[in-house]
Amino acid sequence: MYLVGKKTLLHTSLDVANEYKEIAEKDLKAAQLLMSNGLYNEAYYYYIQSMEKNIKKRICEIIDVTNPFFANQMRDIGHSLDDAIEFLLRLISGNNEVMYQQIKKQIVETVLKEIRFSSVHNNVRYPYFNRHKKEYIYLNITYDDCIEIQKMEKNLKVYLEELYRIQ
Repeated sequence: MYLVGKKTLLHTSLDVANEYKEIAEKDLKAAQLLMSNGLYNEAYYYYIQSMEKNIKKRICEIIDVTNPFFANQMRDIGHSLDDAIEFLLRLISGNNEVMYQQIKKQIVETVLKEIRFSSVHNNVRYPYFNRHKKEYIYLNITYDDCIEIQKMEKNLKVYLEELYRIQ
């Protein structure tokens, strides 16, 4: 049996956060390279991936994801940027619904322009079937779309750094 890669053990939540940071930076670099080569759908996908890892990095800095309870919650987030944002919002705001709504408005509306990334994530990579129209659709990303998500990725990183002030 051929074993792929070399495992790196991550012992603490901060180790996991640092790994997410490195992966996010690599995803960002991949997005930039793909975009510069006209591979806009692929670039867009990697911008989403970078944002997801930056959110997860922030989560790992707040809670101990090596705790089995939180590890299961992280697993349940999967690769969903939307679910990762929701989890982060709940962590930061706790039971304060006003704070939750305010931070959600800032992240979802202002920074991420109300894009439902759960849909976009797969639609930039695969044709999807629209049951209402009874046809397949493929989402073609443009250069301008990549410029917009590039801005979102930068603004999200800045916003996540500012969230340290709330804690």
